Amino acid sequence: DGWLTTDPRKQCSKEDGGG
Repeated sequence: DGWLTTDPRKQCSKEDGGG
């Protein structure tokens, strides 16, 4: 969560340090 896009695939990247 906290991504530019609320795509479920992108939200998964929050574990990788995305956000």
